[in-house]
Amino acid sequence: MHGLTQLNAPLSAHTRTFPVAGDNTGPTIAWATPANGALLPGSRISGTIKATDPSGVTIALLNHYDAPKFAASIPAGTDGKHMITWWVADGVGHSRYLTRTVTVDNTGTSLTTSARTWHR
Repeated sequence: MHGLTQLNAPLSAHTRTFPVAGDNTGPTIAWATPANGALLPGSRISGTIKATDPSGVTIALLNHYDAPKFAASIPAGTDGKHMITWWVADGVGHSRYLTRTVTVDNTGTSLTTSARTWHR
């Protein structure tokens, strides 16, 4: 906690001290989805994030897409591993990143059988 002194008038003997909270760090990320290493089907990747900060969390982005109410859905892209990044910022300009690797898999499963001949 820092103090701020207000002078009431030039050369005044009266002062008043106000507490001022310092915020020197980015928001704290409590949790985020999807989980690191998640296997995701479909054409979109949906996620949510929970972040807090003394100055308030003013913006959240998932891979540069706006995340109003700290939730977003982004294009999944092609099958395979993808890095996704959450970015959150507080009211005084500090930010924090969280990167996860997920795997998009839209390849259907296949089963091959061979015909059997039953003898009696």
